[in-house]
Amino acid sequence: MANLFEIQDLSVTFRKDHQTIHAVDHVSFNIPKGQTVGVVGESGSGKTTTGRAIANIGPITAGTVRYNGTDITSFSRAQVRDFRSKVQMVFQDPFAALNPRQKVGAIISEGLENFHIATGQQRQARVEALLEEVGLPATSLNRFPHEFSGGQRQRIGIARALAVQPQFLVLDEPISALDVSIQAQIVNLLHDIQQRQQLTYLFIAHDLSMVRHISDQVIVMYQGRVMESGPTDLVYQHPLHPYTQALLSAVPHADPHFEHQKQIQYYHQQEATGRLIEREPAHFVLTAS
Repeated sequence: MANLFEIQDLSVTFRKDHQTIHAVDHVSFNIPKGQTVGVVGESGSGKTTTGRAIANIGPITAGTVRYNGTDITSFSRAQVRDFRSKVQMVFQDPFAALNPRQKVGAIISEGLENFHIATGQQRQARVEALLEEVGLPATSLNRFPHEFSGGQRQRIGIARALAVQPQFLVLDEPISALDVSIQAQIVNLLHDIQQRQQLTYLFIAHDLSMVRHISDQVIVMYQGRVMESGPTDLVYQHPLHPYTQALLSAVPHADPHFEHQKQIQYYHQQEATGRLIEREPAHFVLTAS
């Protein structure tokens, strides 16, 4: 299967208080077309920074991010504009991501206007179709974001991302700010849209259960580095790295008896500093950091 993105030795560093912070440290992985790659890890592990670098809205200190075989840092102005329409983001906080002074119709149609996709009645028809696509009534376009629930606002954010007909979505913790009862609805909506439109996703999340539900491949990050990666079922059923094992041991279980009996593992970096690099599908080699 062809890769939409190829990330090789991606590094992102920041300066703070005269110190260099390695937010992303030599991260490498591929994102095949039409698939969902999940990225998991605790807060501060570099998940969002990686996603923003891939979407070309965050810095890249070193390494390469190739989109359809071309390094995104070498794009011409025209290529950047085309890339902006093909790669979109859905953000974690659906309220902060929407302009509270704009009505929903204006929020969704902004991308249509910027990229000259539709005008006049065609634009309004397109907005109404997008609202229907994400499960909202057409009358929503005349309302403001504060008039909606958190889950509905996230649907508006998804509609806005879909407006410019992208190929790829960076989903930056799109369910973490939502009620548990709504999270599954949004994940199922994203899955259905992906199947209909043949989209490719980078799904960033804390919730390992949801990542397993939606992802074809999973990447486990810790302190800016990839600890383990591979097909989702393989990583979840046979985790090799101690950090992955610790993460999975903390996942809540629906069975109260199992939940009471389970033992949570703890990851001590000084005891296991190796990281896992994928060599072939379903095969991993533990190498020293």
